[in-house]
Amino acid sequence: MLNGGKKRYRIGIITHYYKSVNYGGNLQAYAMCTVLKQHFELIAQQICYLWTKEQFICKDSHYNLFWKKLPLFFKKNINRLVHFPSKIRNRCYKFLQRKKINLILEQRIKAFNFFNTRLIPNTLIEYTTENLSTIISKYDVFITGSDQVWNTEWYTPAFFLDFVPSDKIKLSYAASISKDQLTDAEKELFKKNLADYKAVSVREESAVEMLQDLSPVEVELVLDPTLLLNREDWDEVCSERVIREDYIFCYFLGENKAERKIAKSFAKLHGIKIVSIPLIGSNIYSDLKFGDVVLPAASPEQFISLIKHAKYIFTDSFHAVVFSYIYQRQFFVFNRDKKGSMNSRIKSIT
Repeated sequence: MLNGGKKRYRIGIITHYYKSVNYGGNLQAYAMCTVLKQHFELIAQQICYLWTKEQFICKDSHYNLFWKKLPLFFKKNINRLVHFPSKIRNRCYKFLQRKKINLILEQRIKAFNFFNTRLIPNTLIEYTTENLSTIISKYDVFITGSDQVWNTEWYTPAFFLDFVPSDKIKLSYAASISKDQLTDAEKELFKKNLADYKAVSVREESAVEMLQDLSPVEVELVLDPTLLLNREDWDEVCSERVIREDYIFCYFLGENKAERKIAKSFAKLHGIKIVSIPLIGSNIYSDLKFGDVVLPAASPEQFISLIKHAKYIFTDSFHAVVFSYIYQRQFFVFNRDKKGSMNSRIKSIT
């Protein structure tokens, strides 16, 4: 055990945390540092690692510049311009969508800023692939996880601790692969990357089975960091009640329209409002209209509160299920996609 000796180990954690506007990703990052400090008296920090996945934010400056120059009349009457060629109309819709997504992202980033920078211990320096090796001397132990650090759809070597030399302690905690099968190439990838790990733990039963023959050590199934803190711990983070009356809280990360229709029917049947945090993605417009109260820029603290005080929760999110369990709320969970590839971690909770 790291706390078994007199040395107070310094822990560097790398996960999907830095500049993230994902609720689960930030809450598990907070939980990981908190647990290591409270229960093991270890110094733990999240590494501010800027990884390429962050490029999903719209940065098409020429689109924004063009939109700013569009006449006000054109903006207001875009739906009436039926005589314009379809390509021009579609281009204008795309300009509008990017502008809207960027605005919402800016608002959500502000809402996340306090939680990210003040409540979660982190490095003061931003690291990239180019300078990540300079951090090695600052920590005795490196941990990757939790969250989808091993999702091969966006393979990032740093999340496999490739920058850490073999004389340092390398661990994973509750790492998620988010798929039920690995290709032969992916198996070779894991076998190579895990070769000098001292401990490997994951948060899905399927991942244990997939990695056991590829790992040099026993692969353990563990709880997500958010489940290592109790209700009282999360109450210290939770904001004041956001919505006073009874409501259904909807938080969907997939674009399945059927689950939203079910939530609407349930709300109508029970005469209760829907409060939602909309998906930021290709479904942005329809989601902004989904629900009686839409909160696109809710903070992580408010996310917890919305679950804590909800009458019911409808979701396809792993961490929304986690907090529904912590606060003993009634919840309905859906497949995020037709394949169900993102649901193994939800099934592992039970």
